[in-house]
Amino acid sequence: MELNEASVNDHFELMTNPQKYNLPIRPLEECFEPSEEVTAQHILFRDYQKESPACMKIFFYIVIQKVYGMPHLKDSNGNLGFALKYVEAPEWTNAYLHFDGVRKTYEALVDVPGVNTKAALEIVFKPLAERYENGERSEELYDAMMNVE
Repeated sequence: MELNEASVNDHFELMTNPQKYNLPIRPLEECFEPSEEVTAQHILFRDYQKESPACMKIFFYIVIQKVYGMPHLKDSNGNLGFALKYVEAPEWTNAYLHFDGVRKTYEALVDVPGVNTKAALEIVFKPLAERYENGERSEELYDAMMNVE
């Protein structure tokens, strides 16, 4: 990938108008909301990768600066950033709420005589929760979380 004006403009267009190209991601501006705390650019990039794993860091930095201006604020570690925070996509919020609700039901049954939910919690729920907490946002994970019963 060559870094030039055309590639920057292309990435800006794709990241700010993905629906125009039928991309399965939200526009950059929908991924962040104002925050009282400053978040370093590299943390915003890490969070944005949940939305668009293939996005290259250099293009993210250029596009976010075109949208929000040059970073002039510093986070608690002295890193340049923005007064923004990542907003989870609504469908992932729904998937997590469903998954967590079912998991809590299984956890509540752990001490009930004659009911064995420990295996399901260890074999099914724990790996899915770890994948989600590690930032994975694949279609396969989404389907697995929505299909727990």
